[in-house]
Amino acid sequence: MIIKIDVSNAFNTTDRALTLDMISGHASRDYACGIKKGDVISTVDSLTNLFGYFKAMRGCHSKLRYFDWHGQVHLAKGKTGGQQGDPLEMLIFNLTIHHLWGRVLAKFQEARAIAYADDGYIKAKLSIALQVLAELKAVFKADAGLELNVAKTSILPKGVTAQAAFDMAQTIMQATASLAHLRNDFLVDSFCPEGFIGIGVPIGTDAFVQSFVGRKCRDIIDDVEKLDSIQDDFIHFQLLTVLPGS
Repeated sequence: MIIKIDVSNAFNTTDRALTLDMISGHASRDYACGIKKGDVISTVDSLTNLFGYFKAMRGCHSKLRYFDWHGQVHLAKGKTGGQQGDPLEMLIFNLTIHHLWGRVLAKFQEARAIAYADDGYIKAKLSIALQVLAELKAVFKADAGLELNVAKTSILPKGVTAQAAFDMAQTIMQATASLAHLRNDFLVDSFCPEGFIGIGVPIGTDAFVQSFVGRKCRDIIDDVEKLDSIQDDFIHFQLLTVLPGS
């Protein structure tokens, strides 16, 4: 089984104290993942050298400006995380949750996982994958203030129907007390035996992958044809070189 998870509003809601601990390389408190106050944490030296900057930026409320439907400007004080799109935020977010993933996976040697920022993937037999998911959900919330986006959770079973996989999961969760809180997180539609899209890449059966690639090719062909009306040759060339990678 492969479980795809997504973190809700991840960049904006991450606990700032956790981020600063991960940058400094020293834990200022105990964490649910197993890190204890005073522990030395492996980090990135080039970021640690900028600790003063990150502490200054996260040591005060961020001032976020937005317009309402009347065109009035409002300020919202940001107390958590940072702004997605800031060049350094991708690095900082990944560093912040790196040890959470690592500590959780260390408890489940049979499982494998990979993550790209707030998108994560767990590979293991269903009973183990659900335990990893439950542990990640608890640790992310307790240590980082992060919530999983249940609506975007997808499970790729192999060799069984969506209904059969759903029934198997419900049986496992009902029989395991530590998984009981997950029972309402899944629907039959959460199970995708044909496949799902992960970080823009199709994962699943040959037919699913071929269908995805076919649709993408048709989209590119349609977009290229729309460029015929552009008279400026240089702009036409620039758009033509950008579109295939969009």
